Amino acid sequence: MAKLSARGRTEVARVARERIIAPESGNSNPVIWRRTTLALMSDRNVLEKNDVRWADGMTHTYPWKVRSKVKPNTTREIFIGLAARDEFKVVR
Repeated sequence: MAKLSARGRTEVARVARERIIAPESGNSNPVIWRRTTLALMSDRNVLEKNDVRWADGMTHTYPWKVRSKVKPNTTREIFIGLAARDEFKVVR
């Protein structure tokens, strides 16, 4: 699990995307809602966290994980612009 404030790093930007998922036939307890959150950190790591809701009403938050690392010249605005192409909205 990745700690957000590890080694003195700070959060530069945060974006999120919510999706309602159509239940699949044959699955007794499918995921019906998912929120994916991405955070750009000052050390250039991109962290990802997922929140899900199942058909029976139970929810779960998966921990932060390192998704990728961006190039040194990537600014907050570039990161938000790239995320917007995938339907992410700015949270912070």
